[in-house]
Amino acid sequence: MKNKYTNTLSRAVTIAATVLALSSCGTNAPKQDTPAFKKPLTAFDYFDMGAEQYNRWEQTEQLMPLLLAEKLFAKSLAMQPDNINIQQAHYDTLMWASFWKNDYSEQEVEAAFNALNPFIRQDVSSPAKISYARLSGDASADTLIPILFRAIQQQPRNAHTWKELSEQYAEKEHDWMAVAAAEHAVKYAPDDPENNQRLAYAINGVIESRACNFEQKPLLKRSAYYGAKAAAADKENADTAGLVGLQYLRLGLHPLAHKFAAQAYSLEQDAWNGSLLIDTYINLNKYQEAAELAQTLLSNGLKYAEPYRDFALYKASTGHWDEASLEYRKLVKKDPENIYYNLIANWLQSISNNTPLPLMLENVQLNNDWEKILYNYLTAEKAPATTPVDQAKDVCELADAHFYTAMRFWRDGDSAKTQQHLKLARKQGATWFQEHFWAGVLLKELPM
Repeated sequence: MKNKYTNTLSRAVTIAATVLALSSCGTNAPKQDTPAFKKPLTAFDYFDMGAEQYNRWEQTEQLMPLLLAEKLFAKSLAMQPDNINIQQAHYDTLMWASFWKNDYSEQEVEAAFNALNPFIRQDVSSPAKISYARLSGDASADTLIPILFRAIQQQPRNAHTWKELSEQYAEKEHDWMAVAAAEHAVKYAPDDPENNQRLAYAINGVIESRACNFEQKPLLKRSAYYGAKAAAADKENADTAGLVGLQYLRLGLHPLAHKFAAQAYSLEQDAWNGSLLIDTYINLNKYQEAAELAQTLLSNGLKYAEPYRDFALYKASTGHWDEASLEYRKLVKKDPENIYYNLIANWLQSISNNTPLPLMLENVQLNNDWEKILYNYLTAEKAPATTPVDQAKDVCELADAHFYTAMRFWRDGDSAKTQQHLKLARKQGATWFQEHFWAGVLLKELPM
């Protein structure tokens, strides 16, 4: 490949030299009655010849016309150094030629870049961006970030470069740096859907890094805003629509969540979009639609976390507690050590059989202090004075705490306290926790 390009460059130089030789013919003055030789080539002649070769390169994707175009535009530029059209044509060909050459030198392109009229300098690809393009497929974020910094120094208002910097920061999980870079991208190109999408995702990175997503309402609103702006401009992007649906779901704005989740699923019928749409159905109390979609996903071989939960919710919402219990037990079989699955399965079985809630949990795995708190509270012979509600640290734990405190009061026969804590579990707004879902069904269907 190197020999091919070397030979091509040699041929291009030869052709350019021939053109120059032709332009210098006639140095001996002809007699008055002898026809004059052709006039010397002008800057615009070289420009037209360069444009012809550049168009040929675009059509053939062969390197030789591109190299020849760069030489011809260079001749044109030497004659008309202040012409911005010639400047840009020469820089573009030099940039592409340099990109494909094995011995690429950023400094060579930077010299041409610095000589450009400031009016057009912001509209071309910067020298550092060529380095970035050559390396971005394989290099790490640690390598690419300094290159993007150089690109920003060369073009401070280049929105696309700021977006790429945000992507590299996100790759390193430097979430706030990713947000700051994306904000610059939106600042310089506020209507570009890719920039708005990048900012929405960058903000979501910060949200995901927090312990409880539902508490991040200002950030959720910002992410939803920029995501919705991107989705309005690019209606065929399933990822953007899905992100907006997720943020609205976390905010408890269920009709909007459903709208965007349905849009995402219509564009890309995968397990993630399907499960998101199911969650919006459940929050709208459309349990049958949720179960039907869950069955569709399973029938199409699209696996997601909790289809049997969705079947059980539908059965419970129609008062069929025995069928709900059977469906939910399938979750326990898939993950028998999950404390949450076991607790809810026991409650459903207790309702179905009209028997006391079992005191003991066998074979569960307690993965953290919070699960130990719930386990100790629910398996104690006598209800402790301190409840999980007293020990919860955030909204997410409060949703759990109220739900499982309701379970304890149900076991102890206190219907009023059971209802009170189920309502409080719903009030926390943990809108895609299964405890939130079950609290809604139990409040409507549970025999008190």
